[in-house]
Amino acid sequence: MWMRLENIPTPAYEQIIADLNATGWKQTAGYGGFDAGIDYASTTLKKQGCTLKFEWKLYFEGQVVGPEALLRELKQMYLESGTGENKQ
Repeated sequence: MWMRLENIPTPAYEQIIADLNATGWKQTAGYGGFDAGIDYASTTLKKQGCTLKFEWKLYFEGQVVGPEALLRELKQMYLESGTGENKQ
């Protein structure tokens, strides 16, 4: 089943993407418009047949859509710690 995490603070959003990239996730799509990273950003990451779709908007911060089990793990690692940082 798919799930959506919303209202991800910008530092946590950026850290999640950076950490996933460092662990073998590959960017397969991304928004490259003139306002990329200013008002809007999106990226799609894939690894071993699993897809995560990230989107960030200036006033709403980040969100990610993906498999429920993986998003629950990301939520615990990055959001429930209260710091927005990976606590592994």
